[in-house]
Amino acid sequence: MQKRKVEFWDYGRLHSMALFLDFVMESDCLPGWKYIHYNPNNYAFELPLSGELIVTSAERNFRLTCGDVLLLPPGEYNRLETPRGCRKLSFGLLGELLIPTIPVLFGNRIFLRGIPAEAVCRIAREAAQLLKRKNSAEVPKIAGLAMQMLMELQFPQHSKLPQSVAEAVHILEYNFRKPLRIEHVAREVGLDRTELERQFRLYLGTTPRAMLTRLRMEQANAWLCDTAMPIKEIALKLGYSSPTAFTQEFRRQSGKAPSKIRKDSLS
Repeated sequence: MQKRKVEFWDYGRLHSMALFLDFVMESDCLPGWKYIHYNPNNYAFELPLSGELIVTSAERNFRLTCGDVLLLPPGEYNRLETPRGCRKLSFGLLGELLIPTIPVLFGNRIFLRGIPAEAVCRIAREAAQLLKRKNSAEVPKIAGLAMQMLMELQFPQHSKLPQSVAEAVHILEYNFRKPLRIEHVAREVGLDRTELERQFRLYLGTTPRAMLTRLRMEQANAWLCDTAMPIKEIALKLGYSSPTAFTQEFRRQSGKAPSKIRKDSLS
């Protein structure tokens, strides 16, 4: 179900490197492909190059397309699947330097948007050639590419967006579990709702309401599939006024009732 090309070198782990890019893998995943990481021992990054990748991690469901990157921390269970097929790039970083660096670069975010896929692929493929040669004289180059990759992943984060839009995105990402009115978000960033919606459509191709709904549906799907949390509690935890309002929204977005999603996940 998966065609892949992978280069790996365990030099960084064996020599306790402070920072090392230890694997690069490009995969063509057919529709219906699934994979589970039970206990990865490095920071893994997943980047779709085409198609759609769905990842369940940290009790959340993430839907990735080209330009999205998901950071998978070591030691955590996660599930990958491609219902419609996907071509993707994966790479892994390790080293003690990552422990303090990752929070500084990305905060508590693991879902990164607006990543330049071509630039990331260029770095990854250069690293893959070095990993394939396994020449100890080239270890500093590999470590340097690891740092270059981190910088490429950090700086695009909303850097090309107007400040008002970037701030609004952060508000939505950090507060989607609370009752949230788009008018209040607009006011927080110094705009009225109409102007905020116009800028979202211009720069992100969506609306604040659609982004808020997507974040809530991703979380709801993860809770339905991976926990026994009652649907009523899920609705309240995601800021809906009632379980009925949540169920109606969930059905509109997914075409299925929350109870059906939970039943299917158990079969």
